[in-house]
Amino acid sequence: MFGSKKITDLENKVREAYGEADDAYVLMADLKAKVELAYGLLWTTSCDRATSNGKALYLARKALLEQLDKDGQARGITVAREALQKE
Repeated sequence: MFGSKKITDLENKVREAYGEADDAYVLMADLKAKVELAYGLLWTTSCDRATSNGKALYLARKALLEQLDKDGQARGITVAREALQKE
């Protein structure tokens, strides 16, 4: 059978793993919100794809779009509009 020290060590490792998973979840949620905001800000920006800057904006928006579902797109656009209205 296991000794109490081994069980305590195992419990500590499990708690540590759950803590790391919680931290990773928070980081992923923060990253998702930033991707949504970045997409929204790029969406609100008009660009002429014939220029190098316009093409870069278009490609950046397209790359972010591939990472978002419709709800994420809508959230990003809404947050970006609200942020721009505050200025």
